[in-house]
Amino acid sequence: MPLEDAGARYPGVMQAYDFVIPSYGWMLTRMEAANGRIQSMQTFVASFTFAVPAVAKILNPNLSFVAARYLMAMVAFAVLMLIGLMAGTGSRIKLANPNLLFETWLHYPEWEFKKNAIAWAGEHFQFNVDLLQSKANAAKWMTAFFLLELVFLLAWIATS
Repeated sequence: MPLEDAGARYPGVMQAYDFVIPSYGWMLTRMEAANGRIQSMQTFVASFTFAVPAVAKILNPNLSFVAARYLMAMVAFAVLMLIGLMAGTGSRIKLANPNLLFETWLHYPEWEFKKNAIAWAGEHFQFNVDLLQSKANAAKWMTAFFLLELVFLLAWIATS
């Protein structure tokens, strides 16, 4: 399709291009928030996991750290921490690569350059949304394993 026809067919390219750079900033902000939630959960759960048994042992010296319920709680804790670690170190956010633009896009006229940038940013945005969803799912699984750990710890304390 000649550039004139494409410009007539897609007259909003110039206005839509204004969203390309901010869309990366929005995604970075959301990604930082998701990573922060996962790290905060790991910090809270680790503090809880080490504090509760210590306090419980002080209150009831007969508690055994080799009891099955306690060990199951520690397994739930380990799985939770592993999920958080994998969510934090998994796929990386996709951003525009200025070097790639330099090597392959500088010959395009302005309108076509902006159209391609919109398409590229859209692909990156969808990839990043999927990555954010995987982090949200990880946080849900971490919560489930924390609740499981809590049940095992309470059962350990109540039955010892």
